[in-house]
Amino acid sequence: MKFVQSVTIEPLVSKDAYHNSTYGTSVSVKANIDYIIKNMIDSRGNEIITSAWVALPAGTAITYDSRITLPDGSKPYVGSICPAMNYRTKKVEYIEVYLGRLKPGESV
Repeated sequence: MKFVQSVTIEPLVSKDAYHNSTYGTSVSVKANIDYIIKNMIDSRGNEIITSAWVALPAGTAITYDSRITLPDGSKPYVGSICPAMNYRTKKVEYIEVYLGRLKPGESV
């Protein structure tokens, strides 16, 4: 897969008692982005409203607590992370990330 766009990913460093997050050094990562809005159930059973689908190169470091910045400047939360496997070769081809418009439990 060719990655023709890019995103910025910042790892979570800490959260204080007021749930304010501190993030580490940002890293620019090649990506493929599709801006979509749909309801889905993620791998943990949460219903989320997605704002974008992002494919990242295999081996990219990202967690549910990471902050991701899209080319349009938006910073949606990470709703679902799943490695996309080639079942014939048993290798991860890319990491599929669904970004949420609303956090679970928030209302429109």
